[in-house]
Amino acid sequence: MRTQPLRWTGELALVQGEYAEAKRLLEEALDLSRELMDRPGMAGAGASLGFTAWAQGDYARARALSEESLRTWQQLGDDREVAGVLRLRGIVAALEGDPVFTRSHFEKSLEIERRLGNKPGVATALRQVGITDSINRGEPEAARIRFQESLAIHRERGDINETRFALIHLGHVAHQQGDYEQARALLLESLAICRRLGDKRLIVECLAGLVDLARDQGQPERAARLLGAAEAIRQPIGFAFWKLNDENLSIQVRALQEALGEALFTAAWEAGRSMTWRQAVDAANSSDPPAR
Repeated sequence: MRTQPLRWTGELALVQGEYAEAKRLLEEALDLSRELMDRPGMAGAGASLGFTAWAQGDYARARALSEESLRTWQQLGDDREVAGVLRLRGIVAALEGDPVFTRSHFEKSLEIERRLGNKPGVATALRQVGITDSINRGEPEAARIRFQESLAIHRERGDINETRFALIHLGHVAHQQGDYEQARALLLESLAICRRLGDKRLIVECLAGLVDLARDQGQPERAARLLGAAEAIRQPIGFAFWKLNDENLSIQVRALQEALGEALFTAAWEAGRSMTWRQAVDAANSSDPPAR
């Protein structure tokens, strides 16, 4: 179909964190699909455009697009696509503050993927259910088991794209459980993959995890530097990452200002802000001495 090259190009831009270009291409693909009455094309482009809207922080549009896509795939009887859109709908619900709805959609997705025997889909759905174990239920050990199963599937398949997601979440759980060395190793492994892929969105997420780790290890100067670097990467690509939204960023900045004093915080923050994304990755891999 004529719409597929547009959609694929838009999805590539989405993966690379080029959200404005992804939005333009996917909107064009969606409009063309509607003109041609191509229902699978409409559902596919709509879901990808919904994910783009999520990344840009437009949760209302992400919800509307994902719901429309979900209805179409259900009517077409394509369970594999239904499972994928259920996960997107669950992600949006999580950011809108509905953990019960989120969990139910992730579990439905996992149930479908297991029934279909779709191992990549199972691995992705396991990761999403694990996130709710960790964040909403306060069950890091249950989350760790799911993330490890997810990681094992991705490694078996040689899928480095999905491997980096599982590594990030395993790193967060290791941090929750107080294993700081393991947390750092997992986050840096994911960061190395992100660097190879040039994925700035996931680099921001890895850096944010390392900021939390540095703070809890008594390294506020390192935390401030990495936080500045993460924010400098995030802003130009327009990634609406919840950990760095206005409220959460302000909380982190105030805490680090109190720990360091205004002058030292500002110096560290500006040093991070001045880095390129590659320099930020190098800084994340450097070892600052822990506080005594």
